[in-house]
Amino acid sequence: MKIEVLAILFMLVVGFSGCISTETPTMTHTSPENTTTQQLTTTKLDKIWVYVNNSEYNVTILVPVNIAKEVEELLANIIIEQIDIAAKEGYSGAGFRVYVLKFPKVPESIKLRVDFSPVLNGTIVTSNTIPSIGIVYDGKVYSGNITIKKPLRKTKADYQLKFSEIKNRTRLGTIFTLGVEVEVFVEKTGDNEWKIFAVWNNETVGGIYYSRG
Repeated sequence: MKIEVLAILFMLVVGFSGCISTETPTMTHTSPENTTTQQLTTTKLDKIWVYVNNSEYNVTILVPVNIAKEVEELLANIIIEQIDIAAKEGYSGAGFRVYVLKFPKVPESIKLRVDFSPVLNGTIVTSNTIPSIGIVYDGKVYSGNITIKKPLRKTKADYQLKFSEIKNRTRLGTIFTLGVEVEVFVEKTGDNEWKIFAVWNNETVGGIYYSRG
């Protein structure tokens, strides 16, 4: 009798243990505009994946668990403006595109980088459609990517000029948006060749060469 009871207990224990899930724990938060997902890694339980996915952009980054909520709130509320810049003589010319990314208030415990440059006053300008993003926390850098898709905010800046009159660097104009100033220049770089470029924070953030025979 004792042997039969022990056998039944053993079968119950084995059957129960077989129902325990070994899948990676995942937390998902949804809203009408954003879908954010946090997924624990299978190798280290001290870090977690933060995903943001909406109609304008995606973000993916692996960060420490204790700052995941702050990072999620930060990355789920980015404002992006697309700026299309062109310099033309009549219908002939060249153009390029830059993006202004404005973040909400960055928590004091972390620092934010985009394309390896520090984010100043919550804003940065880039010409990359997939800029890198870095979260600096406790002396370490945690890296990810932003994929820019279809920003709702758009600005168009077209400049008419005579390229033959451009000898040196010439400022075409300044674009004011989201608290930043983006200056647009044209410069002669060779025989029948010019460079049209944008400058923000004393750095060139995008440009294109134009040449004609």
